[in-house]
Amino acid sequence: MSTLQTTQLQNPSDNAPSVILMPGKQVQVAGQLEVTDVIMIDSDPNSIYTTTLQQAVPATQNVTLTLPSNGGTAGQALVTNGSGVTSWATVAPDLTVARTLTGAQTFNCPIVFNDNGDDLDLRLEGDTAPNLVFLDASTDRIGINQATPATRLDLNGAYSSNLTATNAAIDCSLGNYFTISISGDTTISVTNVPANRVYSFVLCIYHTGGTITWFTSNWPNATAPLLSTPKYHEFIFFTENGGTTWRASYLTNFTS
Repeated sequence: MSTLQTTQLQNPSDNAPSVILMPGKQVQVAGQLEVTDVIMIDSDPNSIYTTTLQQAVPATQNVTLTLPSNGGTAGQALVTNGSGVTSWATVAPDLTVARTLTGAQTFNCPIVFNDNGDDLDLRLEGDTAPNLVFLDASTDRIGINQATPATRLDLNGAYSSNLTATNAAIDCSLGNYFTISISGDTTISVTNVPANRVYSFVLCIYHTGGTITWFTSNWPNATAPLLSTPKYHEFIFFTENGGTTWRASYLTNFTS
């Protein structure tokens, strides 16, 4: 069954050719192809290198791999469903071993560092600060610009906080320094006090008129201060029990 273009090999019990040798060194196989050793691919006769596909030795089970129906997209990897059916997927890097990641990385999942509780430090480096954030696992401490933190949180350098302009309702979740202008009768209240924490805030009032009614606070000598107008006044409030008890101190009657 030979022609000038192809050579066909056919099992007598079949109605169609099983193997067809095509021009240009191509082979078509109908049905199952069984190889007892390895498959070697040599696409460049001028090269000494080849690509070889072979079975694991010794084999422990039959393996069937079903390839995806497309070529995937750049950066994807071939993954299996555990039964040999493969598909293309974007695979996150294995971070259980030492690894250097370069370029932008996106993790669309919760990230837990050192879930086993091992002695594994974490260091975040800035442009010029090699220990911008340093977690010392052996001492359970965090250093800010500090490689040997001496306390649970050790800051080496300046600290700054945002200034929050507010109205009579002070939202403690917004910061620790608040400013307010008062020109009429006003009742001051606080919300969103952190629970189970020591919390304090500074309140700067520019007072031009009106009476101020305070939230329940313990004042020195149990008396809130008398305020002159128009003046600036600074108040410090702190609580140890989520706002159940506030203690207050103050500096009053600044001209600017």
